[in-house]
Amino acid sequence: MGLDFSVIESGPDLLNIVRNLDSSSLPTDIQQECLHGITLKERVGAGDYLVIWGASSVCANITTQIARLAGIKIISVVDAAKHGSRLSSTKAIVPDLVVDSYDPQRAIQVIKANAGKGGARFGFDTMGKDTARHLLDALATPAPQSSPSSLAEVESTNGTKASERRDSKLPTPPSTPFDASSGGQKSHLVGLTGLPKGDAPKGVVLHSVPIKLYHEVPQVGEALSAWCERLLAKGLLVPPDVVDTVDGLEGINAGLDRMRRREVSGGRLVAVLK
Repeated sequence: MGLDFSVIESGPDLLNIVRNLDSSSLPTDIQQECLHGITLKERVGAGDYLVIWGASSVCANITTQIARLAGIKIISVVDAAKHGSRLSSTKAIVPDLVVDSYDPQRAIQVIKANAGKGGARFGFDTMGKDTARHLLDALATPAPQSSPSSLAEVESTNGTKASERRDSKLPTPPSTPFDASSGGQKSHLVGLTGLPKGDAPKGVVLHSVPIKLYHEVPQVGEALSAWCERLLAKGLLVPPDVVDTVDGLEGINAGLDRMRRREVSGGRLVAVLK
């Protein structure tokens, strides 16, 4: 999503690091995402809303903590009966809003009603294609923008807040400069385990996580690892709870199967070596 970590314990600005690399140093299958996935002016920052669908996962736990450190507003969508109380009472991961995922259409309505004038432009799904589709429906999309027909209309457009000059009920955040030629800033959805089928609406960009960037590009992997170590040492990043264990290395595959069946959620499953 382009978040600049440099304001948090001198972390890395990944977007600038990657954009300044020789493109040949990036695996070919992630070059498009890394180099063209998001523009500098659209990157997420303090005050933006981030909706996390499947907020009980370990990845969502870490994402929430880092986003909070950056001043991003978090809307967590979870099975409220199972995880609502834990999310609301665990200091490190308390979101700005907990939304029950039991009725997806109702959840979408709640998100739109509570994401401020500009709506939520950023979404992170940890579950799969179906929930990613719901999340896509919850994100703000820029309204089509027609060309001004007169000088008076140009002056009116330039002198009026973006939220007042668009037909969409979920306009671009007023604090964000409005680009009449592009219809406003785009929304961005990151799918950890899958993306919605079909094309995204105009103004919404779908992203897969370029995990190879961490494993195969030292400038990224080493910087992230060193930074997260500093956050852990200072207590700014808290490891997710251990919710269950398996016996030894031989129990790992069975444990992974349990996680795939969603029998384990809300924390880490740990292999105990004897």
